[in-house]
Amino acid sequence: ALLANRNLCEDFPQISILKTETIFLKPEIQMQDETGNIDFEHKMAEIYLALSEFIAPQINFYSWQELKSKDRTIEEIFSGPRLSQGFIDEQELEKYQKTKELHTSDLYNIILNIEDVFSVKNLSLSSDLSSETEAEWIFPVSEFHAQELKSIEKIIDDQDIKFYRSGELRNLNKAGVLAKLEELKTAKNSAKKDLDIAVAKGNYREPAYYETIQNEFPLCYG
Repeated sequence: ALLANRNLCEDFPQISILKTETIFLKPEIQMQDETGNIDFEHKMAEIYLALSEFIAPQINFYSWQELKSKDRTIEEIFSGPRLSQGFIDEQELEKYQKTKELHTSDLYNIILNIEDVFSVKNLSLSSDLSSETEAEWIFPVSEFHAQELKSIEKIIDDQDIKFYRSGELRNLNKAGVLAKLEELKTAKNSAKKDLDIAVAKGNYREPAYYETIQNEFPLCYG
């Protein structure tokens, strides 16, 4: 498919797939005490999705109306091969650069921006290629690997992300977290469905009832 859609006089001699570097993240999260009932499984799914998308950014797909609202022209939106998942913002894609380091301050902010989170402490970072660190604010990652966050199943099993409320450690239901995560992913992707501009419905003019204007001229006109 890639070769079939390449530009004129272009070729792809080799495609290299990067190996993955798994990122391990271990924070202790204190939830608001005065808040009513908190769905901890939903909060875990929210936090995991936000952290995962920050560590391993995904390509965003848009409907044509969303790109039009970003001042993209119709020609820009519909250029290239027909896509099945949605439209890609080329300007956004060109700005993407592979990260060389993770800043723990960014990870703190992502978690703190989730509703009902009161505080985060003892956040540590490590990967399957490097050792754990708690004090450093900058965590270098491999330039020759693609980063991904440790799977949510293993995070729950190993209790890497701990939730506290009123000083009490809360246990998570893994099946509940997985269900909430799937709901969040589905809700995020459900809007990407308008992939074409609807053609205005015309009026059928009954062409069989019309005669050519040639019949109005004398026969000598041929």
